[in-house]
Formats: sequence, structure tokens, C-alpha cells
Amino acid sequence: VPAIGFDSAQATKVASASPKVSQSNAPQRAMVPNPEPTAQSGPNMLQHATWLETNWMIISTYSAIILLVILCCVFRGTVREKMANHFFVGWLVVVAYMLHQTEEHYYDFRGWRYAFVPAFNHDVGAALFPMCDEISHATCPVNTTLGMYINVFFVWLSFPLTLIVSHFLGGNYFIAGYLNWGFAVVNGLLGHVIPMVSKLKYNPGAMQSLIMVPFGMWIIVRSFEIKFLPVCILSGILGHLVFAAVGINLIFRVGLAESTEIIWCIVAGFVQPLFIVATFGGVFQKMLRSDIASKSLHGEYVNVDDDCSRTSEAGVSSEVC
Repeated sequence: VPAIGFDSAQATKVASASPKVSQSNAPQRAMVPNPEPTAQSGPNMLQHATWLETNWMIISTYSAIILLVILCCVFRGTVREKMANHFFVGWLVVVAYMLHQTEEHYYDFRGWRYAFVPAFNHDVGAALFPMCDEISHATCPVNTTLGMYINVFFVWLSFPLTLIVSHFLGGNYFIAGYLNWGFAVVNGLLGHVIPMVSKLKYNPGAMQSLIMVPFGMWIIVRSFEIKFLPVCILSGILGHLVFAAVGINLIFRVGLAESTEIIWCIVAGFVQPLFIVATFGGVFQKMLRSDIASKSLHGEYVNVDDDCSRTSEAGVSSEVC
């Protein structure tokens, strides 16, 4: 997840130290160096990080494997039957995103440790936050603390909490899991695949995104009509705006503590998808492709072969069949 952060106290000090002068007489800003990241850039950032800031992505990597095994054991049936279960595919986004964190923050395809943060600071972060020119591109706008907050509380907490609550709420709330898939697709497509293709340059997280993006799109259109895909994409864009544009700007402009970003991660990854389903769930329900999809609202076992036989006898085609 693109994690944007900075030392708000330092930013305030820089801003307050700048005298108010007319534009014509304003002195040139002192520009700090913004060197191209190297294999040592990530380890250098982690030298002064806490244990959790240094190791959360390692925990995430092994947790993804363990979670996938648990899911395959908990949800009964064949692979086809598991994939016909809304909650199984909803939990898969947690697995996929944890593996995405592996390439971004553990080791990328070049073998670089913690490579995403320095790359983001050098490129996108420097463009979106010009104030980093006066602070340090080594830790601005991304730092290890806020990076941990966003990745842990978005993927480890908000995504699973969405699925757990939607299971107990029942009804159309299973759709919230697909909206979280929309967030993953947006992040992989706009944050990694398109920049890599447009610049012909690798970025940490891009290779996993080449799998996560089409797989996520397939997950969505497999159960819903194609017109539901733009809904998931828009939800993903909105989620990024909430946790990044709103949350980070409040830290920067108001001087709130970095820990307040946790709240915006929960809003974007948990509250937002459930609210969208609560408001438009009835409309989304009508976009379901097959009878099988509507039968696993609460994550129960679905026998695909039996269901296909019944739908065939009734003269109803089923795309899942």
C-alpha cells in the first residue's frame, strides 16, 4: 500500500521558519538531495526503526501462507466449490495483499530489502509533497512508522474485519469483500503496473501486481456482471483518497499525530465498503451472474455439480457451471 508519512513537527518547524515575503522577493528554497534509491536505501531506513517496523512484512509473508492453508481447510469442497463461495474469495484478497506486501517491503524481485519506501519517496512522493525538498527525501513523505500503520491496520485489520462483520450481518453484505478486491486492483494497476509500463522501469510490487490485478478483475466479473467492475474500481479509488488524501493532509496541515492515520485506514478499508453495500446493496445484488452466487450469502457449502444439474434442468444457464 502506498504509505505516505512525514515528521509533522519538523514540517511545522520548516513552515514557521519561512518568512512571509512577496513572490517577487522570495528567496530560492533550499533543496535537499534526492538521490536515486539503491539496494542499501531500504536497510538504511530500517536502522533506526522499531522491531515491528522492521519485521511486520516478514510476519505478513508467512501469515499469507498460513492463512491460505486455513482457508482451504475451513471452506469445504473442491476448488470450484470454494471459488463459488463469496467469503472464500473475499478472504483471498487478504492473502493476495499480504503477498503484495512481501515484494514491496520485504524483498523485491531485485533482492532489495524494504525497497518500496525509498522508491516512493524518490519518485511519486517527491512530486506530491514538494515540502519534502526542504526536509529529507530519505524519510519524507514516507517513513517506517506510517508505512507500518497503513499496511498493518488496512490489510491485517480492516480487510478481515469487513469479512467477519459482513458474515454476521448477512444479506448483501458479502459484496463488501468484492469492493476490497477493487481496492487491491486499483493499487496494483495505478500504483505499479501502469507506472512500470509507462516508464519501462521496475518498481517494487509490480511483478506481484501483474498477477493480482487480472486475478482480482476475474474474481469480480466471475460472480457479477461486467458493469459491477467499475463500481469496485471507483470504491478502490475512493479508499485511496480517504486514507491518503484526507488522512495525510490532516497530519500535514493540521499537525495531527501520525497514529491518527490508523483511523482513516479503518474508515477506508472497513467502514467504507460496508456503508456502500448498506446504501446500494440491493442494486448490486441484481448484478450477480448466477444462482450459485446468491446461495452462498453466509459462506455455506455449495455443491457446484448438483447446482449445475438443477439449473440445467430448469433451463437456466450458469456461467459458473
